Amino acid sequence: MKPCAKLSGWALALAQVCSGDPATIAGYLSDSDVFDDAIVKFATAYAEQTENDYQAMLPALLKAASKRPASDVGAHRLTLLATLGPGREFEEA
Repeated sequence: MKPCAKLSGWALALAQVCSGDPATIAGYLSDSDVFDDAIVKFATAYAEQTENDYQAMLPALLKAASKRPASDVGAHRLTLLATLGPGREFEEA
């Protein structure tokens, strides 16, 4: 698995390096707000989908936490994840 991950990382880095000159890309996009509006629309839809996915996963997360013994640190992490919500992190003790 590690060699595959390294190769994938290398390919991604190479693709980003070869992705184009920022000035050229800006020239293609022009001064129009069409691209900006499309990015905002995509980001909003992505955030809404993330929230919907989290809400769908929440019952299973809480159920998994409830089946673990109270002394199990993993159960506490699952419960904390469920209460924090999507995109929020907690600090390790």
